[in-house]
Amino acid sequence: MHNQLVTFCWACDEFTEAAGSTRVVPGSHRERRHPSEREVAEEPGVVATECPAGSIVFWDGSTWHSGGAPRTVDGERVVLHITFGRMAMRPVESYDFLDEDWLEGKPYEMRVLLGREDFLATPQGGFAHGMKLPRAMNWAKS
Repeated sequence: MHNQLVTFCWACDEFTEAAGSTRVVPGSHRERRHPSEREVAEEPGVVATECPAGSIVFWDGSTWHSGGAPRTVDGERVVLHITFGRMAMRPVESYDFLDEDWLEGKPYEMRVLLGREDFLATPQGGFAHGMKLPRAMNWAKS
């Protein structure tokens, strides 16, 4: 199976556990699922990424990760974060000419196939519509 997502973090300051660096669970990509609530709370196998400022840390979209440990040094954590997804997960053609009246009564899956649930087709990208980003990440893992 090919990876569907990859995330890159450019460390603008030193990545250490004390500085609140991103934490990952090595090998978790093999699970092909999100962690359970218990796994999130207990963080089994979690490690802090460590690297000097200017480095890039990246992982497969299936790797369990979190925003970082509580920062215990002065200052704020500064990182440039971007996630890339395969184009195959999105329609290529535009069906914008089909209005909401046309979609009325059609199954939700039709909206997905026509790109109406495409969170990337907005100026805000994946953070524009709440649950669309996690939903697309789950689709990518199935």
